[in-house]
Amino acid sequence: MNLIQSIFDKIFFLHGKIFNVQKKAKDLILCIYMIIFNLYYFIIMSNMIQMRSAYKVVIHFILVLGLVFILKPQNRIEIPKIRKNLSFALWMLFIAISIVSCVINVSLNVIATVPLVFFLFFNIYSGNELIKCLKPISIAATISLLLLWIINMVCMPIQSAQYYSKLNSPIGLCMYITTLLPFVFYLIEQIRHMLLKYLLILFVAVNLTYIVYSASRTGLVCAICIIGVWVVYLIFNLKGQVIQTILKIIFLAVCIFICLNTILTIHNHVYKYANQIFSFQSQPSIPDDEISPDDSLDIFEDRIGIDGKDLNQISAGRIDIWKEYVSHFNLTGHKDTTDITVTVGYKDETFQSISAHNTFIQVIYDYGLLAGGVFLLVVIIGLLKCGYFCIINRKDYKSFLLLSIVGNFVAVGMFNSTFYYYNYINIMYFILILSSFLLVKKCDSDTI
Repeated sequence: MNLIQSIFDKIFFLHGKIFNVQKKAKDLILCIYMIIFNLYYFIIMSNMIQMRSAYKVVIHFILVLGLVFILKPQNRIEIPKIRKNLSFALWMLFIAISIVSCVINVSLNVIATVPLVFFLFFNIYSGNELIKCLKPISIAATISLLLLWIINMVCMPIQSAQYYSKLNSPIGLCMYITTLLPFVFYLIEQIRHMLLKYLLILFVAVNLTYIVYSASRTGLVCAICIIGVWVVYLIFNLKGQVIQTILKIIFLAVCIFICLNTILTIHNHVYKYANQIFSFQSQPSIPDDEISPDDSLDIFEDRIGIDGKDLNQISAGRIDIWKEYVSHFNLTGHKDTTDITVTVGYKDETFQSISAHNTFIQVIYDYGLLAGGVFLLVVIIGLLKCGYFCIINRKDYKSFLLLSIVGNFVAVGMFNSTFYYYNYINIMYFILILSSFLLVKKCDSDTI
């Protein structure tokens, strides 16, 4: 740790020279950086640029280090105070996981990465630097969603009742939206300008409309989770704001109703106009018999409807898939393959090399019961800790922001793949972030 500290003291001396600017300038730098960060993941998810997995990991690591560099507090970095017993136990589990599971070939990388990420993240966390930067991060998230909307309107018409977007996947579209949407709600509760506040609520309604057009059940669950957290926050803070709270909820409902009946038409008209101006080549065409908002709503209702369906049909065959994966669980995981062949009963159809469609089941299948158990335990405790933060800090939306982010992760993870190809780096980062709630010995007033 002393060696790491001496190295980073020199790096952060350089940081002080570079970022010795006013807070507004630093916020602007962070906002632009986060827009680039989000656009990178948009490009990766949409396959606009073909790139090897190794390059993606390197770029991801560089972007994360850059973010840590920008967020670093101005004062000298210090070794954080942690709960030694719990920290030691978690370290032993990490080492055990690396030895017995199928990720043994990267175990040294994992063990080497753990202290570095802990070292940096705890100093950001304990210094409350991340809290100070939430506003520019939220602005960047909002701009990123706006850019997504513009790119889709200009480059990808709504051709069918289930919208795939430029991300080429309904669930990809929903994951991108729901990952950034909690930050828009944070801005709604932080800004005082009433016109901007209600414009942001309208913007939320537009994004929720795209989730409906995607006809994704997972997207619907995530949207309900995020809106539910926001409504709970409003209920907790009703005192003196009853009328304003009711107006917000009614306005959101009205905007959703209006957007559901207008966005499709507006979207395709903008696409046609942009196509005439810029003369795009190989652009998707809009069918002559254009779909209507009712078509999208019909397929959405059909996918979420439960009339005359058993549990397996409601879950689109996921129950059969989960049962097959669970039957292959073991202690050490599966090194040779990540996917298995499943016969989905209600379709009477066999799918080759299908993923588990559940992050937690897939992690247990890939890395074994021990590794998967630790992952699941940390996620559950982290989610409970987020709920605890909301109870003790019910007047501050930052606590609810954290709950909606982690809740969204859990909601997506229950029905789809949160970690694409289940890269160990992503899993380690998530465990480390949630573990900070368990390992930090003391944080100011136990707030986030």
